[in-house]
Amino acid sequence: MQSTQNLVTRPVALPEGVSRTLRDAASYLARYGWIQGCYYDQSATVFTPAACWVGALGMVCYGGPVDAPAVNYEDPGYGDFVAAQQFLQKYLKATRGDEGLYSFNDVRGRTREEIIAVLNEAADQWERSRSLLRHGPFVSAVTSSLGGAA
Repeated sequence: MQSTQNLVTRPVALPEGVSRTLRDAASYLARYGWIQGCYYDQSATVFTPAACWVGALGMVCYGGPVDAPAVNYEDPGYGDFVAAQQFLQKYLKATRGDEGLYSFNDVRGRTREEIIAVLNEAADQWERSRSLLRHGPFVSAVTSSLGGAA
């Protein structure tokens, strides 16, 4: 880097943060409740309202309800939010077709248990993919064939 170059910085999520964020969002929904149709229960009188899964990601990353979690650019937690949201979207596309985050959450008949399960499954997948990157396919294949974790 030249001394005349300007370094551009923006919030960046830590690699292990994605799985932690997804698991924390699942825990939030299990504890405080899940809803459809909006980020947070509009009738709630508590600081921890029931939330959709995007709202739960926002609660985890921002520490409280915000009007629009996906555009809360200036918050220090924005990098964690975006990293988890983008991975969850890719996970949904790979495992469930091309459903978007909002439409998947809001499908009639969907349950809180399904949403929590998908969040935890996505966190597991993130950890598996990080392990493969960290150890390489040979080490991961050998380790898993021996019955151990990579």
